Amino acid sequence: EPALLPVAAKARATAATAMNQHSSRSHAVFTLQMHVSDPGVVSRAAKACFVDLAGSERTAKSGTEGTRFKEGVAINQSLSVLGRLINALSSGATGHLPFRDSKLTLLLKEALSGNS
Repeated sequence: EPALLPVAAKARATAATAMNQHSSRSHAVFTLQMHVSDPGVVSRAAKACFVDLAGSERTAKSGTEGTRFKEGVAINQSLSVLGRLINALSSGATGHLPFRDSKLTLLLKEALSGNS
């Protein structure tokens, strides 16, 4: 049976742009959940998220068009939402926190807002 991470890495979208021959066209989130239980002992659980973010890019410099352009827009939008969310969390904001504004922040909600 193949190892999980290499299989996931092969499935990750990459494409050439004017700035990067192997540009990541998606973020990667790997969540590891561990549960330990021993009869007569308190059960313990832990969760760790490993995240590889696709880099933001300027369309004029990367020379992207069509599908690659749309991917770049989505990448930049999710990174902007993540930045706004981290800024709101670090400033102690109590109003609306934009977890649902992108799939990335929704996936990372527990890690960003919990006791991680």
